[in-house]
Amino acid sequence: MSALLALLVSLLILSFSANAGEWEYGEGFDDELIFLHEFVNYEIDPDWRREWDRTLFSASGMRYSYGSVSKHTLFERSDVLINRDLGDGWGFRTHVRRYGATHRSDDEFSAFLGFRKSIAPALSLCLESDLSPDKDTVDGSFGVLVADKGDANYARLLFVWDDLTWDARNGEGGDSDRLPLGLSWLARYERGPWELFLSGKYTLGYDRNYPDVSRSPDLLGHERQMNEADMRLSRLFKNGVRCEAEVSLYHFDDSRGYRDYSLDYSYLNTVSHGALRCLIPRGGNRIRLEAHGVRQFRRSDGSHDFRYDRREIMPAAFVSRAAGKHTVEIGYLSSVFDWEYDGYDGTPDHYRNDYIDKMKIGWTYEFNKRARIQFSLSHVVSISNFGGGNGQYVMVF
Repeated sequence: MSALLALLVSLLILSFSANAGEWEYGEGFDDELIFLHEFVNYEIDPDWRREWDRTLFSASGMRYSYGSVSKHTLFERSDVLINRDLGDGWGFRTHVRRYGATHRSDDEFSAFLGFRKSIAPALSLCLESDLSPDKDTVDGSFGVLVADKGDANYARLLFVWDDLTWDARNGEGGDSDRLPLGLSWLARYERGPWELFLSGKYTLGYDRNYPDVSRSPDLLGHERQMNEADMRLSRLFKNGVRCEAEVSLYHFDDSRGYRDYSLDYSYLNTVSHGALRCLIPRGGNRIRLEAHGVRQFRRSDGSHDFRYDRREIMPAAFVSRAAGKHTVEIGYLSSVFDWEYDGYDGTPDHYRNDYIDKMKIGWTYEFNKRARIQFSLSHVVSISNFGGGNGQYVMVF
């Protein structure tokens, strides 16, 4: 019954997400708050995220974060996770993920469903498949999971084959010169006051050609690669203070060749992000201090020719006060940024070096130790009223 429920939830969320807006590579150059929104203001609370990571293979859960990015755009992050023990060493797992962010060149929506089979006290085999609505974009993965008795410490490594049946089923007569094979990893290790979390995916990406003019009259070739990695290291001190360091990398590369070669382009987007964070409890209060650094480089050659280089430093401070099941949080977030845009296709060059800051006030209600909801309003100091809001919900069961 639980497996059937998980499957229905996966299909519903995926079908809802599949109609999300499309990204345009030539947008977002002048956004002032792009990283301040997504890495600071609308990120899941570090304590909530830590609990989610600890129970990633031992419990089920849901988490959502939706926030206003612009007049017409929302930051979206949602995860639905089902883990179910089936007996005799078998386990069921599904993970539905939706991640839409303006700094990425692709929206992610996936619904991985699979099983694990224990073959030794600490070792399991894993098999998963992404429930894509298009038959030619179904993904598959196979690998191993090593975990301790409570699944709090774990390491999973999967061999990934994206778009398993694309060559046989695509409607454009395309053939693959390079298959999108790769690896994905997920690991958490806690020993004493130290805790390490790793996640990521690396694939070769695909390289496809379209020799049949009747079935693909415009597109001649297409290469695409998307990889990412994340690492967090934290230490808990005797006075309850926890310090955390985080590094994340994102790489997106998309090149297309057309029968009309004047339309050819090659596009690259890379984002490097690092953060230092300190959480200081004081009775019913908590102080959170953090600083982020971001470097983004975007480049396009061919029909859309430009270079874009952005650097950003974002310090932030939050103070929260708990009273029973209620918590009020006030935060101050700021960003010092500069970017350079060189438009080789006739568009004007652009350079900017500036500072922007925001105020945040949020209210959290804790239903129990594993279910919380938060609503917040954010105010750009240079604007006369509150310009955005965010809603978050995290439940582990």
